[in-house]
Amino acid sequence: MDLKNYFSVFQRWGWIVLLCTVLAGITSYWYSSQLPVVYQARSRYLIGPAIDNPNVTSNDLRASIQIGQTYDSLVNSRPLLQNVIDKLKLNTTPDALSAQVGGTWIETTQILSIRANANEPQLAADIANAIGDELITMSPSGPGSKQVARRQEAEAQIARLQETIRATQAEIDQLANQIQQTTEATAQRGLIIRLDERRAQLAAAQRAYSDLFQLLQTSDVNKITTVEPAVADSVPIAPDTQRNVLAAVIAGLVLGLAAMMLLEYFTDVIHTPEMLRSVTGLTYLGGLARHKKLAGKDGAQLVTIAAPETLAAESFRILRTNLQIPGTDRHLPSLLITSPSRGDGKSDVAANLAVSFARAGKKVILIDANLRRPQLAALFGIAEKTGLASLLDSRDRLPEPVAVPAVPGLSVLTAGASSPNSSEILGSQRMYELLQTCKARADMVVIDSPSLWYSDTLALAPQVDGVLLVVSSGSTGRENTVNAVESLRLVGANIIGTVLNRVKAGPAYQYYPSFAASRPALEGPTTSSTVRALNSGSASPAQPGKSPTQSAGGALGKSQPAAPMSNSGNEASPSATAVLDTLSSDAQPTQSGDSWSSVEPVSNYTNGFKSDAPTDKGSSGRKK
Repeated sequence: MDLKNYFSVFQRWGWIVLLCTVLAGITSYWYSSQLPVVYQARSRYLIGPAIDNPNVTSNDLRASIQIGQTYDSLVNSRPLLQNVIDKLKLNTTPDALSAQVGGTWIETTQILSIRANANEPQLAADIANAIGDELITMSPSGPGSKQVARRQEAEAQIARLQETIRATQAEIDQLANQIQQTTEATAQRGLIIRLDERRAQLAAAQRAYSDLFQLLQTSDVNKITTVEPAVADSVPIAPDTQRNVLAAVIAGLVLGLAAMMLLEYFTDVIHTPEMLRSVTGLTYLGGLARHKKLAGKDGAQLVTIAAPETLAAESFRILRTNLQIPGTDRHLPSLLITSPSRGDGKSDVAANLAVSFARAGKKVILIDANLRRPQLAALFGIAEKTGLASLLDSRDRLPEPVAVPAVPGLSVLTAGASSPNSSEILGSQRMYELLQTCKARADMVVIDSPSLWYSDTLALAPQVDGVLLVVSSGSTGRENTVNAVESLRLVGANIIGTVLNRVKAGPAYQYYPSFAASRPALEGPTTSSTVRALNSGSASPAQPGKSPTQSAGGALGKSQPAAPMSNSGNEASPSATAVLDTLSSDAQPTQSGDSWSSVEPVSNYTNGFKSDAPTDKGSSGRKK
């Protein structure tokens, strides 16, 4: 699938993507607005020796890491949280408060971070600080701890020892001076004894001081100090409405795109010319623009009569040109219009196409062969009297078709009364003879037949020179279309191609004042044998029940040599009078109103239409 096809898919299902995206965004915004506002506060604490301690060892750091992890676990402990609840007089439980608080131990920095969430900024700060205070209280360095008392006593002893050491050292210095100044041996011995005693006292004091100092350093490992108390932050952390809406919009967009592709994959409906070509493998003859149902009588419901300047009317003129033999103004003598299912707008197509042929100077007979649900009489405002059904049931001669006053050269043979055995009479020799008589009287015979839900069309299709399959954009199913093509091929019908009905006009045509002035040419190679057959005018379809060499005699018209029909649904027999599978792509001028416009390839024309399902079944023809 190329980019153009993706764009076409988005045109059909883009509303689903838009709906999912908008709904997701609105829902997320509404949900976020209903959530309570949450504020967060953080307090930070140092675990272990202070940063100004110059005597920290690696053992001290390892011990402080383990102690810090312990404090981190205590943040969510039930006894601690209960103390916080009691201290702040909170109306909650330890379990509920545990969901609002948490600790983060940063080993590389010896920092314990405590966070607290609340619906008020100050309350969040109070909770974080209260938890930190409880940890300090529980620690050996907390107020009221026995270790604090022992530490204070040790610090006092250290202070006394320091004083003793200074005094002893001063006395030692004094004794040393006295010994140097005394010459009497007895006096010197006494001073030396006293000096040795003081030195022994100094050494003992120094050892005691060292032991006490080591004790103080050990207690610093399990010490918690406040680094940064929590403060109220007026900026909430939740709900993050902007982020929630953005995430929801992205999710809705992805969901919508997935739904769009799934719907396109599972929807059994033809939308575009590319899909129609892929499903049928037949020549695509063009798109018929969707138009509103017109009110009126005596043919005024037909767009080619009531609004000939519109794009819809021009699309029928383009189709008429596509059915023209290259280099000539000749068309196939008889053309059957059918569709895979009811409601595809084939009667509207048959009537407007007949009008287009007649206004091009052709003498056209339009036959309503839809004996089950006839439409043409109502479209042209013709009274249903003696028609096709009664004519085929009797041996009466062909009545004069009713001329359409608004369209010179166009005559209509209505269906008349319905017949219970319509399939049999449409496939009869009598019907074949009637078709030959009509072709002898007119330049072109256009036949509106039932949809391929019924066997009537299959009985009639082998008797005509070509079958045009009408598919409604956005409503005709792929499976129905495939079955229709296979059924026509089985009976030997010559399927000249397909048209896509009820196509929405695209932006390529918005620059034209009234209608698109482009006319497509058919795609594909030209069947030269069919061109020769049409130019010679020697070929005609086989008569029911007769050999290919048998003449087609009868009461309704002159005899003509019969020819066998092609067994291929899209290949013209060398001896069959059939429309070309493809026509020349050379530009031909086409008359539209009082102006002439140049022709463009069919690719330009089909690009100018974007396929879409009609808003109602009556937008381009009555429901069959």
